[in-house]
Amino acid sequence: MTNFQELVLRKTLIDLRKNRDIEMTVLTIEWRSDYEQTVSNETFATALFNHWGIGDATRNDGVLFLVSRFDRDMSIEVGSGYGATHDEGLKKIIDKVIIPKFRLDTYGSGIQIGVNHTIREIAGVWPDQYDANIVTRWWTDLKVWLGVFIIAPLGLIGVAIWRAYVAARRRAPRRCPIDGSWMPRVLDEFEHKHLTDVQQKEEQLASKEYDVWICRDCDHVTIKGSPRWFSGQKLCKICNYATLESTGSQVI
Repeated sequence: MTNFQELVLRKTLIDLRKNRDIEMTVLTIEWRSDYEQTVSNETFATALFNHWGIGDATRNDGVLFLVSRFDRDMSIEVGSGYGATHDEGLKKIIDKVIIPKFRLDTYGSGIQIGVNHTIREIAGVWPDQYDANIVTRWWTDLKVWLGVFIIAPLGLIGVAIWRAYVAARRRAPRRCPIDGSWMPRVLDEFEHKHLTDVQQKEEQLASKEYDVWICRDCDHVTIKGSPRWFSGQKLCKICNYATLESTGSQVI
């Protein structure tokens, strides 16, 4: 998130506490393994929620918004005071509002809009409309509904088409840098013959995907590696390949 997004988010949470007396905490981490966690994101969120004592102890009305970015996982944990009233609504917020933003790598806006929708679900009002009249609130709900269920899906279709185009271009024939002739791409089942053991390991771990082209005239080989987004492996500082994996067993 940018500094500005963090300031807006901080003000949003302060206003929620001030106007509805609801304590909401937003936590973003890169990997659960950085904290020696092997449990699910939901279990981790529940443990943190209880450990920190989020919300009023009597009403049990706290909210924890936890994002584990490179684990590709998130949870919205609420206090027991809400019961199961908001479970379905919060699941829809994650699936229909937050995840589509994350898939576009727009994490800052995804978190902000997710927090806004969570407040609407929990507090019954949008963050900037605590004192607004019913007509204003209804009109806002309508605009949000149109954006989430009509405009956003159209945008996702466009993104899918763009990604397919990029993938097709990435695998297209290339010019040989030696003699200028066209080099066809080697089929996946035969490319391992041209990859090192570590490169094959990266493909096996799904941390990187390699494409190979061979010139039929001079036998020149071109190898290009593309990182896999949200891979579970990190860059090893010793071999400089994306094969590092962290594990741990400590639970808060």
